[in-house]
Amino acid sequence: SSIIYKCMASSSKILIIQIDNEEIETIINDFLCIKTEKQLLKNDKEKKQLLKIINDAINKISTSNPPHLTENNHDNVENYIQKILEANTDKFFNTDLLNVKPRSQNRDLNKSFIQNEGLILIKPGGTFHEPCLYEIFNRICDKCEVRQIKLFDGDTLKELKLFEKLYKTTTKLANGEKKLDEEDINSIRLIYDKPEFQKEYGVAYSDELITPALELTRNPYNISPKVINDYWEKGRLKGIYWNQKHNGLNKIGFQKTVYPIVFRELDKQKVRIVLNGFVPGYRELFVNQKSRTIAIHVLSYLPWKEIRERLIGGKSNPEKCLIGSIRKDAYEKNIPLEPNNLLVNGQRNVCHSSLTLYDGMKELKDWFNYSTKNTILGKCLSIAGKDAKYLEEFTNKNLSEISWTSLNNPFLDIIYEVQKTKVFDNLQSSDGKRKKAISKYAKTAEVNPNLISRSKPLMKFIENGLRLQIAGEEYYLFTIVKNLLISERTVFYEIVKEIKNLSLQKLENYSLDIIAEAYRIVASDLCFLKSFKNKKVLSSPNLFEASVISELAEQALSCAKRTQNNLIKDLVALKTENQIKHSPKMISETLEWNDFLNNLKGFNINKTNNNIVGLILAGGRSTRMSSSIPKPVLPFGDDLLIKIVLQNMQEAIQKNINIYAAIGFRSNLIRHALGDTIKYLEYKKTLGLAFRLATCLELLKEKENDNVLTLLTYTDMPLISPETIKKIINKIGNENTFGLITSFSDQLSGHILEENGKIYKIIQERSHPNLVAPGMKRDVGFYVFRNTSKFRKALTSIKNDNLRQEFIFADIINILSENGWEIVSVDEDQGFSKGINSTTDLLQLTAKAHNINDFMEFKETMSKVHGLDISEQTQFEDYDGAVNFHFGPFYFFSWWEKFWSSHQ
Repeated sequence: SSIIYKCMASSSKILIIQIDNEEIETIINDFLCIKTEKQLLKNDKEKKQLLKIINDAINKISTSNPPHLTENNHDNVENYIQKILEANTDKFFNTDLLNVKPRSQNRDLNKSFIQNEGLILIKPGGTFHEPCLYEIFNRICDKCEVRQIKLFDGDTLKELKLFEKLYKTTTKLANGEKKLDEEDINSIRLIYDKPEFQKEYGVAYSDELITPALELTRNPYNISPKVINDYWEKGRLKGIYWNQKHNGLNKIGFQKTVYPIVFRELDKQKVRIVLNGFVPGYRELFVNQKSRTIAIHVLSYLPWKEIRERLIGGKSNPEKCLIGSIRKDAYEKNIPLEPNNLLVNGQRNVCHSSLTLYDGMKELKDWFNYSTKNTILGKCLSIAGKDAKYLEEFTNKNLSEISWTSLNNPFLDIIYEVQKTKVFDNLQSSDGKRKKAISKYAKTAEVNPNLISRSKPLMKFIENGLRLQIAGEEYYLFTIVKNLLISERTVFYEIVKEIKNLSLQKLENYSLDIIAEAYRIVASDLCFLKSFKNKKVLSSPNLFEASVISELAEQALSCAKRTQNNLIKDLVALKTENQIKHSPKMISETLEWNDFLNNLKGFNINKTNNNIVGLILAGGRSTRMSSSIPKPVLPFGDDLLIKIVLQNMQEAIQKNINIYAAIGFRSNLIRHALGDTIKYLEYKKTLGLAFRLATCLELLKEKENDNVLTLLTYTDMPLISPETIKKIINKIGNENTFGLITSFSDQLSGHILEENGKIYKIIQERSHPNLVAPGMKRDVGFYVFRNTSKFRKALTSIKNDNLRQEFIFADIINILSENGWEIVSVDEDQGFSKGINSTTDLLQLTAKAHNINDFMEFKETMSKVHGLDISEQTQFEDYDGAVNFHFGPFYFFSWWEKFWSSHQ
């Protein structure tokens, strides 16, 4: 369907090549053709007939599902059980009881639907019981075709080392064959090398205490697997299991778990930090003489994930498996186990299923001596020119030999699933790396690490760096592109390549968390471009898109770097001392201001005669929006953000006045977006909003009348009502009056200080979080004043006496108040007093602007307005909770955090 769609979109023709009489009828049958004559469309009766033909054809296509298994499949169950019981009586182990030959390659791969294939084991521990076998086989045969069955006793399984092959890594670690690396040892030290450990266990921590579990079953220890297992199970108790404390059973890496145990059975050094202590007891479950394990080779038209999750149960803990799965039902006593052997837990969980098709291919080889070239996946690999050995090699090397930049590789999803378990296992046990990253930020900001742990935005920023580090670039990027359109993926990977080149040049210090965030910014901005195309609101769409894409690598890195810097500055602001480490200056004292005045003489300005003008500050970056696209031209509703602000101002005045946009950051993009719908004021250098406004007022003095009434607002306040704007304009009296709109909205950051009912100062929450409190009146961000020499002089006297070394416009209130100016205000409704500073704000205000009252309506609006699919958003009771949880690029709401957390 993808090929057909692409051909239709590009007016291309489809060429089907037949080689050596290969069957291609199934492809041809996918192309349906309905013919009619033009004149028939004028006849209602014939038109209805045609519509019925079309409708029937569509229904035929849409209901084309994989073929169902025949009822005869269930008739085979009794035959399967009898063969298994007879094999047990005759001690007929490790032999295919069905004696089915491998299918031919042509028969398997020329079907309309290729089956999925893997291994299911009926594990020992109460399962070799006739009623139990009937129940399990009936369920398997309902969804799968059984191809082969083998019965194993414990001795045969031990001789063939099938347990060791099935649980290869965990067993090698428990045997001491595979050694822990230095990172693993450091993770163990981080948890257990503490005074509390010595106090509880009577010995100080040392690396020598770390002991692989299976070593304890051999000389000179000779501790039985059951004893080790009994000790280990105590570590699974609530409060001890994965508590990251000195006395807990803790995961330290992929398939690596440790637990301190005091062995009464040992004469010397009774205390051991046991590695993978579940293995001895688990292995004994399979290899003791009474054990019986049934291996089943199955095929199914269902996705393999459905077999693993819904049929067998996808979690090792049966309690957490899906309702109706074999593991869950066995746990809830809905499957008849042996009467005196009813225990079901993480090891005795009845069934095993191959994790992925790739694992199934390997397990069929181990349990059935089945050649990989005869497995369905093996045949697919062969057709693609890759053998199974090649696949195994590059998965063992963390995917370094195959790049996901090749979008036509049919095995990407398989490889992705192969890596998933390892990635999330390692993420779950990455506390050492996490604490190291927190410590690094704490040192940079000179704050207590606990302060960093309480900052959700910074912790998410750190977490993405860990995800990139632990998952590897291939996996991290593929996670992103799975949510992009095919047309966006190629561009994404080209920009990723450029980001890597820029980071290697070492012109900037790009840490992994910066690069991880830059990758997300790239993907999100590509989605924004798609949203622009749907709206058709850009003046020069082709130039706009070309400019965004050509600079996206550099701009995404820059945005991610600024995000990191801002998060650190936010931490510094929380320190009680808040000491400024620079010498504050006024705007008028800076070299940048003198440069501006010198350049001003060269401007060619045409004077106008207006008595009122509008000014929208639109020169800022989109750092808190996690975007490289300037905030003014981000989409809002059915238009651009700045256009909504512009329309509100025009409606309030109700006459044609000059409205200017003060642009700076990526001004070319704003010009490509807006064209001549607004006038522009531009000066590249800026040291904060007050500095930008000072340059604008000087330019306006030359363009407009001196003393002109000026309406000033930010580009990110789209909901301020025209009625409120009218009210504040009417309150302006003489030239020493300054007006602002205020509100009690708790979303705004400028907190207003009053004395005797008069406003005298505004405090920014980001700069002084300890000086503000809930319930204070806030600064909405709309101002009215006369552009006089007095006002401009007061403005250039603002100092950068804050931790960010910025010239903050809100400081003008205190200066004017001290100079005797009258500060007047009008309150705006809290519902309209919402600014857009971050993606959270944009998500919230889109809902507010459309008067959305329920979650379903919210989803529909987000799809229509932004092309944002949140259909999988299920873990939050309402969209406000989901939005408040989000931090980062817009188009990563809501799937990103859900994806990384759902597997841990």
